[in-house]
Amino acid sequence: MNQILYTGKNKSKTDVSKVLKVFTAILVIFAICFIALGIYLYNGTRPQEEIVNNKPEPEPKVESKIDIAFSSIADGVRIKIKSNLQVTSATYRWDDEPENTIDIGSNLNEIIKEIAIKQGIHKLYVTVVDEEGNTQTKEQPVIGDKEPDLVITTDGVNNFIIQAKDDESLSRIKIVLNDEVILEQELNTATFEYKVEIPQGDSVIEATVYNLNDLVSTKKGRITGFSR
Repeated sequence: MNQILYTGKNKSKTDVSKVLKVFTAILVIFAICFIALGIYLYNGTRPQEEIVNNKPEPEPKVESKIDIAFSSIADGVRIKIKSNLQVTSATYRWDDEPENTIDIGSNLNEIIKEIAIKQGIHKLYVTVVDEEGNTQTKEQPVIGDKEPDLVITTDGVNNFIIQAKDDESLSRIKIVLNDEVILEQELNTATFEYKVEIPQGDSVIEATVYNLNDLVSTKKGRITGFSR
């Protein structure tokens, strides 16, 4: 009896095709994993500068510039505030007194405020705050005073009469008659009066008086052809 032995060489083409498809799928999956790993490693190791450059740059911050200026006006002080950023609040105070609000109006970059002066020597403080919360305070010494009063008259007979007075106190007086100093002295009084004999002929008299705050008044008088 003849025996037929199976050697395995007659596998069907269908089985081989299945094997090839499975192998191809494995290769595709491996390739995808390899590419993904490469992208991950690249992102993790690329220079920090390159990563930072890909981020949007923040807008530059505007530097705050606040200017506070003082100037004298009749019986008061003018405050002028200029700011490159909009001002949100402004106040002023004398010495250690409570603060007073300054109306900033419609122009938020330039504000002008006039305030009445206080008699005596004081410090005026102004504080300004802009829209970014920046604060600036400036102080200014202020002498609240006016010049002393000074009058030169005559008694109608023989003498010039020099009268001076001040709200607080006079500190010094100087009198010149015909270019000659006839009186120069320190004072510590609110009123002062002095008589000067009028010489023959043309006479010119000049008086200068100072108060405690060194404010000064000067007056000059002339008499021509005075006869006794």
